[in-house]
Amino acid sequence: MGGGDSDIKETEEQKASAQVAMQRWNDYQTLFKPYEQKYFDKVERLNSDASMAQVTGLADRAVTSSFNNSINSTARGMAANGINPNSGLFQKEINKLEQQKAKSRADSTSKAQVAQQNRFVSGLQSIAQMGQGQSVDAISGLGDVAQNANSYAHNAASMSVQNSIGNNQVVGAVIGGGLNYYLEGQG
Repeated sequence: MGGGDSDIKETEEQKASAQVAMQRWNDYQTLFKPYEQKYFDKVERLNSDASMAQVTGLADRAVTSSFNNSINSTARGMAANGINPNSGLFQKEINKLEQQKAKSRADSTSKAQVAQQNRFVSGLQSIAQMGQGQSVDAISGLGDVAQNANSYAHNAASMSVQNSIGNNQVVGAVIGGGLNYYLEGQG
């Protein structure tokens, strides 16, 4: 156990491996790190107040537009069937649709915000995958949120109008039957 030099000399292979590793690290820092940071920033923005306001606005506009079209169509239909726009029946039906619009706006907003939170969580999961050297899934875009909001708004407005039309047909039948009974009694 003599006292010799305790330093272990690197082999040429080890030096070459270290050089390759350093070059890969430098490439990562200059080529990939900026894109990785952009991705991190994008994921972080998904949870911001501005993003939430944006998806809320998309959902709100979809519902408002669909319901306004349906309300106007219903109003024209009732007027064409002789229901006075100043009558209680007319106002009641329009108010029911307005109330349904308000409920649908709240529901659609809630669904859009949940979808936005799901996008954020998906982004966080992708960041974790990235850190483990795994492939990263794409984050769904606002187009998906908007499409879902539009579908929901269209369906909610259609169902509300169908319910209103059904009620109006019953009221019309009752009025028509009463009028018919009155006229037969006069003859």
